[in-house]
Amino acid sequence: MLNRGMFFGSIHNTLDHICVVNHHIQNFLNGTLPECHAPNHVAWPDWETLKSIRLEQDDFLSKGAHEWTEGWLAGKTTKRDPLGNDLPAIPRWVMVVQLFNHQTHHRSQVTSALHSMGFDYGATDIPWRPGAGYFAG
Repeated sequence: MLNRGMFFGSIHNTLDHICVVNHHIQNFLNGTLPECHAPNHVAWPDWETLKSIRLEQDDFLSKGAHEWTEGWLAGKTTKRDPLGNDLPAIPRWVMVVQLFNHQTHHRSQVTSALHSMGFDYGATDIPWRPGAGYFAG
């Protein structure tokens, strides 16, 4: 977990942070109040465990893409925090958008770090990514 001067230090820690926030949002979408988490805490320090968690999260999103209806996404979730304070009612679609927005933000940090290391991570634009089938080559 080499510190590369990123906000969370290393590439691993940045990917861990993405998964932690994904986990919190998934809990929120499932009607569970997310637990408190220090921003610099690494929840999954083992690379294989982190990869496994990410694959589980991808499965959750894939399943949601097939099951979440417009009505469910428009529905608001509201919870009380452990101290009994009311939390705002937020439409689920806002939290789904936040999940992807948050990942995009931090993934750009990872691609920047990979670029500075000399790695060619390939096209990141959806129509031009390998295998998309829109362009020959």
